[in-house]
Amino acid sequence: MAAKQDDALIEVPEGGWLPYAILLRLRDAAISANLERQVLLLGIPRPLTAGITVVGNPLGQLLNDLTTLNELPAYRAEDIPLMLWLTTAVANSKFRKENREFLAVQQSLTERIEQAVFAGLLRTKSMSPGERLDLVRNVRASTGEAQIQKALEKVHLEGAPPQAVKAWAGAMNVSLRRVCLLQGKLASGMIQAVGTGWLVGPDLVVTCAHVRRELSAYGEAEALFDLFDHGAPKHEPRESRLKSLNPVAEDTDLDVTVLKLADEPGSDLLDSRGTKRGWFEPLARDPELGEPMFILQHPGGVPLSVGAGAVSQLAAPNVLYSTSTEGGSSGSPCFDMRWSLVAMHTAFDNAPNNRGVLASAFLPFLQEQGIAGKKA
Repeated sequence: MAAKQDDALIEVPEGGWLPYAILLRLRDAAISANLERQVLLLGIPRPLTAGITVVGNPLGQLLNDLTTLNELPAYRAEDIPLMLWLTTAVANSKFRKENREFLAVQQSLTERIEQAVFAGLLRTKSMSPGERLDLVRNVRASTGEAQIQKALEKVHLEGAPPQAVKAWAGAMNVSLRRVCLLQGKLASGMIQAVGTGWLVGPDLVVTCAHVRRELSAYGEAEALFDLFDHGAPKHEPRESRLKSLNPVAEDTDLDVTVLKLADEPGSDLLDSRGTKRGWFEPLARDPELGEPMFILQHPGGVPLSVGAGAVSQLAAPNVLYSTSTEGGSSGSPCFDMRWSLVAMHTAFDNAPNNRGVLASAFLPFLQEQGIAGKKA
């Protein structure tokens, strides 16, 4: 998404985004994980990578790439080239020991970007406490489950009884575990994030029909659950291969498809108490104008993030909302204040709106197929 004309450039801190010693660690981890340069640069705009000097050996080239990216700014936090490099490195080193190194550096870079954003805003204007809170929510939207809870509880539940806040956060935590990143995998091993999906049965995932078509261009595809909180040990990513890219059921008019997984992540036991992951039961209740709308999503393949906004228009079978999304958010579940699934995100509409299809529109289709209505 192009930057707005009045967006301020996020300036690189003095000395670069990361210390030179950390760049050396990233280079060594990339070499150890056998990550190819052309793969690591895939997510970065070509005009930026074309200006990187080519050197004669892999070690020197990787370090040269990193030192160049370390000095490049962007208009939005998620577009900073070094973060794009790290996101690709994380996605392509899953289940390798080097993955923890990439995740740790990604967390450090996220914090430095936050500091740069704050510094830039404080240089240009004074901010009210409310504006500061909005800034924290927006910048930290993809930095992990605990920070998502902290930001959204402050924004939407300020002054509520403690037990209400606890119940609200608990409902969100249940929802987090039922959302997945959908990614395609080429025969070469290269992985590409495509969209977001959510469980509607123990082995059934719902996403957009256009996401399924894009996944079909790859040799195989997989769903990745629990990709949040930057790889905290208690939430290791859980991979589930798609059994087939032929849909179990699909309505192209509504842009809804159901895909079958090779195993049953919905039946996973998540703790010693025997708590199941479970799956969603969409709610056939249309939200009202101005009602809060939350979206759990994997924009650009990053760890699970949450968008918060409000309903701006109802135009059945669709709903428009101000909740922020990015490429890779298609197929994301949309929730009301009670964390009931009331829609699925499908596309960007006229600014500043995004568009989803109402659960009241696609639930009858799922029920006709015998898919929805089964208790988790």
